[in-house]
Amino acid sequence: MTKKYLNEGAEEFLNSLKPGTYPKIEEDEFLNFLIKDAEKYLNNSYTLVYDNYINASKSIDPSEEYLSKLGNTPKFMVILSIDIIGSTKLSKKLDLQDNAKLITIFSRAMGAIIHNFNGYVLKYVGDGIITYFPEPDYNGMHDNALYCAYTMKKYILKFLNPLLKEHNFPELNFRIGINSGMVIKTIVGYNKIKQHYDLIGETINTASKIQKTPVENGILLGQTTNPALHDFWKTKLTEIKINNWDLECVEDDNCDKIYLLNVLI
Repeated sequence: MTKKYLNEGAEEFLNSLKPGTYPKIEEDEFLNFLIKDAEKYLNNSYTLVYDNYINASKSIDPSEEYLSKLGNTPKFMVILSIDIIGSTKLSKKLDLQDNAKLITIFSRAMGAIIHNFNGYVLKYVGDGIITYFPEPDYNGMHDNALYCAYTMKKYILKFLNPLLKEHNFPELNFRIGINSGMVIKTIVGYNKIKQHYDLIGETINTASKIQKTPVENGILLGQTTNPALHDFWKTKLTEIKINNWDLECVEDDNCDKIYLLNVLI
């Protein structure tokens, strides 16, 4: 396959990819799909949101299917959390339908990118998404997560924002946090109203906390993610200092270190 997602200097990393870490769709085809999908929503009435939901409502949720087969013992995963910066201000600038359309476009694109890089959406929380990468192995799940985060950044900044500007929508800024560690499956909710599988663990809480740090359009990684990375990623990391960062270290004195991923798009 033609591996084009990353810029020059990534050849050795790209050639090291194995089954389970290949993108499902090659870059040109995939980006064209995302652009056309966004244009479809921008150029049509808001009712399209409901039409597509009704047509897809009977499909199987891949995350529910995966978690239903997962055992009840802790499992190591990579967690990625992303959200839109300043979504409250955006909601005040836009009418309700345009704001809902914007969130739909963002969540559809991010969900498609997560799927393309072999991840699963755990849940959508307003304008935020928590996702997990459990396969194919220790190194592969980290490659999937970082490759996914890079593509999210590239798509939003180089393709989605110009498209939004063209249609008189505000451009989006975002934050991405990534953390690795043990999680365990649980079931949340009440079966007579709404119930679904979930993942619980300090790893998820820390990923969300990392994502909330004030680094606009940045990809931030926790200390537990760093050791598992391919050398290509490690050469792109810069340790950063976060004011009022109060993560409590229990076993690892360096657990509170945060790294910024610097990969050109």
